[in-house]
Amino acid sequence: RSLFEQITEDLVESITNKITTAVSIFLPEITIVSIVVTPQPDQNSVDVVVDYVINISGTADQITVEFI
Repeated sequence: RSLFEQITEDLVESITNKITTAVSIFLPEITIVSIVVTPQPDQNSVDVVVDYVINISGTADQITVEFI
């Protein structure tokens, strides 16, 4: 659904909520510390940075994904 939507604050919030929900269901072994969604309207893309901690080890990590 989000693929063809205009980049708005509602879309940014929707992406954040979808990531949070999916991680809580499918990856309960990690805890999200932060999610930063940065719209790139000139490129019609969105950058997503997720900081998280692996619960069992306490290891912190980050993943960055660009959605074009």
